[in-house]
This record gives sequence, C-alpha cells and structure tokens, in this order.
Amino acid sequence: MGGTTNKTTRFRKYSGGERTLLGGFTDSAHLLQANKIYHISIIVHGGATSFSVDGNRFFTYADPDPLTSGYFGFRSTWSRQAITHFRLYTLSGPVMQVWNPRCKDHLYAVMQN
Repeated sequence: MGGTTNKTTRFRKYSGGERTLLGGFTDSAHLLQANKIYHISIIVHGGATSFSVDGNRFFTYADPDPLTSGYFGFRSTWSRQAITHFRLYTLSGPVMQVWNPRCKDHLYAVMQN
C-alpha cells in the first residue's frame, strides 16, 4: 500500500523469480494518508488471498496454482510507513506476536497453542 513514493497500491504474486501484478490502484482512496493508522487484514485460505484496509476489501485473488510453502513479505517501495502490532493467525487462533522495539508492550516470538 502506498508504494513508489505513494503513487500506487499493488497486489503481486512472487513465484519462481517472476513477480506477477494481480491488481493495482492509483487513486487517493487507495493510497497512504499522512499520520493515519490503518488496520490491515490479509487472509489466505483455500487458495484465495484477500487484502483489506480498515474493513474495505482492496484485493481478492483465487490462485489456480497456490503456493503451499515459502515466505511472505511486505514490500514498501519508496514509501514512509511502519508496521506495528503484527500478528499471524491460523484458523484456530493466534500463533505468534512479533516484537516491535517502538512498542514496548509486545513480546518477541510468543508461541501460543
């Protein structure tokens, strides 16, 4: 969200060295606003991925060849943003909290059953 000096919000799939653009926006409603906190939700389930901002769905992609292992990342090309309060969930509940040095109330890699 807000990449390329806050001119684009894009949704991509990186696989096998290819970076496929799945969708994108350039209008102000889909770009970053200064000093605003956003709630981002990324859901991956049953081969489909969705990306929502403050409860508004920006992207949904039903992948005909979904990735079943690997890594994920947040790409912020020439934009000024910080990611805090990051949580990763499975279908059964929270798996991990990642500590942010700017936010002292979060723990590093707390695994929960």
